[in-house]
Amino acid sequence: AGQGDSTLIVYPDDTLTLVDCGCKKNKNIVSTEIAEVLDRFMTSKGKRLKALVLTHPDGDHYNLVESLIINKGVTVDTVYYGGVASDYTGISSWLTKHKNAVSFSQGHSSIDVVPGLSFDGGGRTPNVEVRILAANAGNPKVKADANPNSIVLSVTYFDLNIFLMGDSTTLTEVFLIFRLGSDIDKLLKGRRNVLKVGHHGSNTSTSDSWLRLIKPQVCFVSSDTRTF
Repeated sequence: AGQGDSTLIVYPDDTLTLVDCGCKKNKNIVSTEIAEVLDRFMTSKGKRLKALVLTHPDGDHYNLVESLIINKGVTVDTVYYGGVASDYTGISSWLTKHKNAVSFSQGHSSIDVVPGLSFDGGGRTPNVEVRILAANAGNPKVKADANPNSIVLSVTYFDLNIFLMGDSTTLTEVFLIFRLGSDIDKLLKGRRNVLKVGHHGSNTSTSDSWLRLIKPQVCFVSSDTRTF
């Protein structure tokens, strides 16, 4: 997704969850590539997303939602979003009018599986367990920086955890460690971990304490061609 973010979760029954959908640099190129992926995976189920997760209201995480989701008539069963709807310029009215839009209280944290984001294989197919570990962890008075408020997801499949960090910062990571406590140890026990690095690899994210805790075997960074 270039200098932006867009992650598609494809469940064993071919239903879909899209986590963010945006890009600023090379937007025209990236939007075409994201559209191709969405069209490919929507073929079997029609134009439908089980869920859309908008981690926080930074444009490079949601500015393609209007053109690739809303204007194309994609049905979104449930929308989960960090921050407040009014901060999502251009789609705020769509968010507020959506019949299944889920927002979060300040300082939300949980280790519970979210049914609307997960897949129950009924004992025949392995489950996909998705958790919203944090949302709105930052200071609500600091409107200029939405990054600490990012939704943080974990996706568990077999013995693998995938952590999707959005633009979360070291502040969010400290929040996770202290608020979840021993619960995060239960999530990690006996599993391998993959980390989608927070905030496009920025030095304000991915602290030593977070890395020491989850010990990722693989890290992914979503960024464009620029010098960091």
